[in-house]
Amino acid sequence: MAAYLARMETTAGISADRLAAAVAQDTTAGFGWRPSWRVAGGNQQVAAGLARRLGPAVRLASPVRAVQQDHRGVHLSTAGGTVTGDAAVIAIPMAVLRRLLIVPPVPGRQRAAWDRSGLAHNAKLHMPLTRAAPPSAVQSVPGRFWTWTAADMTGQIQPVLHAFAGTEQGLAALAVSGGPATWAAQAVALRPELDTDPARAVLTTWNDDPWAGESYSADLVTAAPGDPEILAAPAGRIHFAGEHTAGPWAGLMEGALRSGQRVASEVLAGQHDAR
Repeated sequence: MAAYLARMETTAGISADRLAAAVAQDTTAGFGWRPSWRVAGGNQQVAAGLARRLGPAVRLASPVRAVQQDHRGVHLSTAGGTVTGDAAVIAIPMAVLRRLLIVPPVPGRQRAAWDRSGLAHNAKLHMPLTRAAPPSAVQSVPGRFWTWTAADMTGQIQPVLHAFAGTEQGLAALAVSGGPATWAAQAVALRPELDTDPARAVLTTWNDDPWAGESYSADLVTAAPGDPEILAAPAGRIHFAGEHTAGPWAGLMEGALRSGQRVASEVLAGQHDAR
């Protein structure tokens, strides 16, 4: 039971007393043996590949400060000026979406669903290995983190020990706000069979990143019936994408990709109807 609870809280990034019962069912599936697919070269390859296809239409270092819509279109305000289009797709994390100024505001029921959406707290640690190791996975139940080794794009096991932790309490116990040292030491103690190099450990957190504010969304006991549909619903000319809009795929990269397909279909359908 302790291992089950630790796995559920670590994955969801939120303490069990706040999680909806459906999360328990998803966690059960996570204990089964199944392949875990990754993007060769890292997930950033997806965004970089799409950006290359779009060319100069992609504007970097131009954060949108406000979104306004009227009968003429949607107007995005940035430090470099205003960009206007027939529709807008907002694909940002929920923590950032809550702070974005939208005029006129989205309907109250939509804002309420945003506020009910749980924001997960997670972090990753990557620690070099000084010699090859077989594929493996070991969980620290009290530490609220698990560790694993995995194959790279060539099929060879990477010389890296990966670790993933969750919940605010768990991250505080690992002292991630002060860097990777405490967590690296615990990972070394958990995996004494591996030749690790904790001095070169790399830590990744999301909650302290102003452009993320969370790792992904979580299903809380405060959620209301119909929230998944409300989160995915457009508000006039403004359409919303991201893992938090993906219903049963929420919290996953798969969900983010599926939401992109959904919202593209919505925008194209709207353009067809306007003709």
